[in-house]
Amino acid sequence: MLVVTATASRLFRGYVQDGDREKAAVYAQLLGRYYAGKGSWEGLSDFLAQISPAVDTSVAQMAFAAPAENHGQSGVLAVGTDRIVVADATGLVIADTAGLVTGSQHPARHLDKGLPVSLPGTDPGATQGAAHSIAQSAEPVGRVLVGSMVDSALSDRAEAFLRDSVAALAAAAIAPALAAIALGLLLADRLSRSTARLATASAKVAAGDFAALVEPEGPDEFKALTVSFNTMARDLERLENSRRRLIADSAHELRTPVTLLKGGLEAMLDGVYPRSDEAIRSLLEETSRLSRLIDSLRELELIDSGKLPIEIAQFDPAGIVAETGALFSAIARERGLQLEIFLGPPPGEVSGPERTSAVPALCRADPQRTGQALRILLDNACKYVPENGLVRVSLRTGLPQVRLAILVEDSGGGVPEADRETIFERFVRLDAARISGEPGQGLGLPIAREIARAQGGDLYCLRSETLGGAAFWLELPGAQS
Repeated sequence: MLVVTATASRLFRGYVQDGDREKAAVYAQLLGRYYAGKGSWEGLSDFLAQISPAVDTSVAQMAFAAPAENHGQSGVLAVGTDRIVVADATGLVIADTAGLVTGSQHPARHLDKGLPVSLPGTDPGATQGAAHSIAQSAEPVGRVLVGSMVDSALSDRAEAFLRDSVAALAAAAIAPALAAIALGLLLADRLSRSTARLATASAKVAAGDFAALVEPEGPDEFKALTVSFNTMARDLERLENSRRRLIADSAHELRTPVTLLKGGLEAMLDGVYPRSDEAIRSLLEETSRLSRLIDSLRELELIDSGKLPIEIAQFDPAGIVAETGALFSAIARERGLQLEIFLGPPPGEVSGPERTSAVPALCRADPQRTGQALRILLDNACKYVPENGLVRVSLRTGLPQVRLAILVEDSGGGVPEADRETIFERFVRLDAARISGEPGQGLGLPIAREIARAQGGDLYCLRSETLGGAAFWLELPGAQS
């Protein structure tokens, strides 16, 4: 409001001063002609008193010797309402329509605000002597000040106009401001209520109530924030459920070997079982099982926390396939299985869109972790494939999207389609695995998949097209050429 008032007052005063200068220019011409006709300022006060808004048109034409666009007639018609002060060449005030400073010596700094009164030339009606003396004078014969040049205060009429203008401007400025404030308060109220709901939901989630979701509403940015919050709450719920299940399953899996160890040791101490090498060997196997379970749990913890050591390097996966195959060849023979290792598609196999080349290619992954995942797959195959069965490992290179894969397939019963994702969940063992009686905790496949994904690859369970059993497709990123 103060800025509006100050700006309006400054602009209006400037407008008034510009108008007074235009009027002063009219008066300077009138007074110049008056002095030229009289030869002096005698009778000036009576002349100024006679000027009125109804000044004759002939006087107006005389006053506007300059082009009409510079001094409109409106200026002449208004001259009679202004205060006029005229000083002679020495600075002595010789006329003041207000009668306040007549006869005083006006300061030069004040007179400088006015306009000089110059002679327009000789008047034909003047005497020869007077005309001669006037023509000799090139200096201004006086100065004239009009309105705001004399007094900086505005007239009552101008002050009223300024007040009305400021009021109108203030109303024009305040109305949008009030509307903006009202809209701002409304928006703030909506945001405040939405924020309060989000804060309440956050407190519930922090307390473990992951079902405390928030309905997206309000501005688009707040809706996006709400959607992100709901996604976070669902992820936390899933992680919490996984954590609880992991703890419960771990406790269940750990209970069996611990119970066996405790019972066996107590039985030997009580003399129920003899302290033989066979009994000790059996307890040692349980400790090995317990140790493997603990190692697997530790590895899963590293995977979940993102701290699993992965050292990416460029290497030929054919070496990993050959080395791992040689490692399991004796185990396969011992179990009555046939193990085939191919560093490309098996001979005679029809090439599909996923296998376009038998030429070995380099991959970019962690060779140690890749070998670990392959050992898990081969270990499962050797455990659960019936005797006289076939296990085949083949390397598939030249795949689309610059990838390659290691395929482990067998002639066993396979994995039902409904369970091909379930088997990658932790502590999940299919009925066939339980019936076989082979030891296991259901952690191998989850670890193998997480290892593959940590390297930028993946692990899928399929049905073997050629052997009829399970097929595990270990996909790895190929090296960029």
